[in-house]
Amino acid sequence: MRDWIDGRLAAVQLDLADDVDDLLTLGVPDRRLATLPQAYERIIDAVGAERRFRDAAPMVADLCAELAQYGLPELLQHDDLHDAQVFVRDGRHLIMDWGDACVSHPFLTLSVTLEGGLAWGLADVRDSVDTAPLRDAYLAPYAERFTGDLVAATRVALRLGWVCRAVNGHVPGDDKQTLTRLRMFLDGRP
Repeated sequence: MRDWIDGRLAAVQLDLADDVDDLLTLGVPDRRLATLPQAYERIIDAVGAERRFRDAAPMVADLCAELAQYGLPELLQHDDLHDAQVFVRDGRHLIMDWGDACVSHPFLTLSVTLEGGLAWGLADVRDSVDTAPLRDAYLAPYAERFTGDLVAATRVALRLGWVCRAVNGHVPGDDKQTLTRLRMFLDGRP
């Protein structure tokens, strides 16, 4: 996984930029920033989330607005990219299990990738791995095409990505998993 987040994920996202409308037409879920606040409100109702989650609805809208100000396109994002989804064969990296993919802000994928997996390291200890070099490698193709503070955009996306993951990954009847992801958003970290 670490070998793969060297910009290849970003390259895939950027290569598909012209295909976003087709992806949406084909049924890839629409989790763009304009839709996320309403989707958040629907999911907290669906899972019967406690009051603090309802009170956070304005924060979701504010974070979406803040992230949109960076002016990056909304693209295909994997939404569940971790080390069990990347395979290497004959020197080629293959990304599997696009079943949770959606169209959204591309940086939202980093919540699962960086915070949900890599930051914990092999010893499963929080923050045992410095993910900044991995983040920067991912951002490099974006830095070639877009101006602005991409690291600041990533900080917002890391928090908001858990909302997208909760909404996009919700399986009716598995409210526990969705509530865990909502707590990751609200409490700031997994």
